[in-house]
Amino acid sequence: MEQGVHPVFDSQRLGFPPNRSMEVLYYNQTWLEELGFDGPPSTPAEFEEMACAAAEANGDGTGGYILRDDASATASWTFALGGDVLNEDNTGYVYNGQATIDAMTMLKRMFDNGCAYFFTEGYPNPEFAARRASFTQGSSSGLPFYANDMVTIAEEQGRDMDVWGVTAIPHTTENPVQNIYGADVMITAGPPEQELAAWLFIKWFTSPEVQARWVEASNYFPTRAGTEAHLTGYVEENPQYGEALALLGYGAYEPQLISYQAVRDAAETAFNEIMQGADIQTTLDALTETANELQEELMGEVE
Repeated sequence: MEQGVHPVFDSQRLGFPPNRSMEVLYYNQTWLEELGFDGPPSTPAEFEEMACAAAEANGDGTGGYILRDDASATASWTFALGGDVLNEDNTGYVYNGQATIDAMTMLKRMFDNGCAYFFTEGYPNPEFAARRASFTQGSSSGLPFYANDMVTIAEEQGRDMDVWGVTAIPHTTENPVQNIYGADVMITAGPPEQELAAWLFIKWFTSPEVQARWVEASNYFPTRAGTEAHLTGYVEENPQYGEALALLGYGAYEPQLISYQAVRDAAETAFNEIMQGADIQTTLDALTETANELQEELMGEVE
């Protein structure tokens, strides 16, 4: 096995994670400076202050942070505030930990104060580019779409394009804790010659030179650390990708449990209930119970 390739083995497959992206905070540097701030927030308190200032400047219900109600966003805020949505042995869910409670409390307060809002008519990047949001949150794989919209809307409005970037989810931990997710490439069990052919392809595909080409085509993160040496030109042309790449060492993963897809739906429902006024503690307690019941039920089917 070559150094730097990290496969996942079990009795049925051999897997590699070459399609990774990261949950990041998109920010408008030009607008923040106009509002009197030096740069993007690093703490939740700074984030809330900046989002509220932008919302006040717009004065029409926009300008702040566009809320994300999906489970990846909930996990990201929980990680950033020093918690986890899994128990210590990673066998069950803990959606009612203090970090999740604190995150939901902050987001609900921002929503109630007009510093955060829902946008459900499409993707948030056009809102961001048009200064109807100072902050959005989403996958780093969306960087090309943000870049295109920033150019397009600046041209339509006849102004210089705002300087923008991506940064870590504002955190209370000493270092960022970044939610990393994505698809795997698997070799399923089969005839030896088929497995060998698949392995030879993956060995080629995960070489640093080829991974660099894959990055440029897909905007995903590379599998091999050595790939970065081949990305100098790409990072110079796409500095926001470089900002995200620099955060890769702070990665954390969402649950890998069999029930997580169903739990994601339950987490989204709970988020929306909280924003509509449901009690945070009670709602997260119920979500934790539901999530663990789903896990127990599905594990019972495969045992």
